Amino acid sequence: SELSQELDEAWKHSALAGLAVLLAGFVISALLVASISRALGKVLRFVNEVAAGKAVQPIEESGSKEMVALSRSLNDMHMKLRQSNVSLQEFQGILNGMDAYLYVTDPATDTILFVNDRMREHFGAGDVTGKVCWQVFQKDMPARCPFCPVPALESGEAAMVKWEEHNTMTGRHYSNADCLI
Repeated sequence: SELSQELDEAWKHSALAGLAVLLAGFVISALLVASISRALGKVLRFVNEVAAGKAVQPIEESGSKEMVALSRSLNDMHMKLRQSNVSLQEFQGILNGMDAYLYVTDPATDTILFVNDRMREHFGAGDVTGKVCWQVFQKDMPARCPFCPVPALESGEAAMVKWEEHNTMTGRHYSNADCLI
């Protein structure tokens, strides 16, 4: 009776205290999640801008020390990407200015990675990046060219292979030099 009422009262106070702690934990968790989500949202927007080539301003380095470190790393990466893009453009400018037909392929897949302007114009090829070399630069070739120097280069027989070719697309003869880079 009196003890029972005291126990009921104590249980109610304990339940209310537990509920208050649970509610406080929920509010604190929601605030933390919102704070982290905002910071990660800024990071995600910046990363998407970098990926699309549209990022011009560095991301603000603020918040927790982890977010500052992440932002600093992303800003460093962005700066290095911009510098390498400038270097790549300069290199492509040099290759496009050469009086030679140049192209680069992935030796494992024969996929074209780069074609200089002179070769593109000569073959009337347009943008062929990502296409297979023997399908673009040869006529009716069903597979890798039988005279392709890649196997000899990959076997280590020579660092450079010089060879002559009668091209089935243009009908002209070419003197070629190939190497792995």
